Amino acid sequence: ELGNLANLTALFLNGNQLTGEIPAELGNLANLTTLHLSGNQLTGEIPAELSNLANLAELYIGGNQLTGCLPPSLLHALRGHLGLPVCSATTDATPTPTMTPAASNEVINRLIADVADLKEQVAILATKVAQIEGGSGAGAATPTPTPSATPASVIEASPTPTATPSPTPTSVAGTSGGNACIERLADSGSVSGVWADNCLSANAPDDGNAYYARFYTFTLIAAADVTITLSAAKPPYIYLLEGVGTDGKVIRDAGDSSQTSQTITASLQAGSYTIEAATWNPNVTGAFMLTLDTGQ
Repeated sequence: ELGNLANLTALFLNGNQLTGEIPAELGNLANLTTLHLSGNQLTGEIPAELSNLANLAELYIGGNQLTGCLPPSLLHALRGHLGLPVCSATTDATPTPTMTPAASNEVINRLIADVADLKEQVAILATKVAQIEGGSGAGAATPTPTPSATPASVIEASPTPTATPSPTPTSVAGTSGGNACIERLADSGSVSGVWADNCLSANAPDDGNAYYARFYTFTLIAAADVTITLSAAKPPYIYLLEGVGTDGKVIRDAGDSSQTSQTITASLQAGSYTIEAATWNPNVTGAFMLTLDTGQ
């Protein structure tokens, strides 16, 4: 019967123990902009009927046991890690509409961010190898990876816009380390998120309560003055952590129980960092907006 809710704009069923397949009838919800089904035990393939959701802007379906592939027409809305390939033209039963320049640019930014993430992992491995090989010698040099050009296959895989699109400020390119609560920011800009009970804060007060959070990683190619702003209907709290992940050292934090928008600034060296966008009060859910300005 959920498929009969013609005026429904957002459906949050995440963090439960739902089983079975995703109902194809959800493709009837023409006004749906947000569909959140992550953190359940759903099985089967993604219904091709979801491609009919022309207004869908945010799709969370990771953390399930889905099989098959993702229809290309849903790629622009996908948030978080899914772990399934994108359907080819022959396997996607629903015709894929012509991709708009903005959507095409977002796909390109996602792929470029994935490549940057791989380069970062290669650099870490190279450093560890150098440390092992030079362990018995003195002053073994740590190799500095040379950035390579973006592979041609990355650009060729996405349609070429007929007009020059405006760059997408911030791109979320999957999750980091398989953690569905962590997303990667590819550039400066703003990104919207949702607090839910399946993602807990890593630095909240140890008072026996549950504080929810989302984590966003970014990489600086050079030293920069960074500004981070977190806004929500209910008071938020920001932690800036070293490295990629939820267990890094807290560099800066900011929050005030009377404010619904918090901002921190920090002068950072080149490297990777993680933003913890958390709630000030316990057991708070809802939407928020995170803005990152790296000056790069």
